[in-house]
Amino acid sequence: MIGSLFNLFQTYAVAKKFSLFFIVGFLGSFTTFSTYSLDTAQYFLDGNLKEAILNIY
Repeated sequence: MIGSLFNLFQTYAVAKKFSLFFIVGFLGSFTTFSTYSLDTAQYFLDGNLKEAILNIY
């Protein structure tokens, strides 16, 4: 997705600030959130309920 958008933004000469915000900020947040979710789920699966709840808050 990032590669396709980068190419699209280059083709249509989108402002660099916008393209960096969208690619790094918006799409980058998905990897951060998925890692956070995976860690929380792993705590639950391992039986560490306290750590899972603390990770949510």
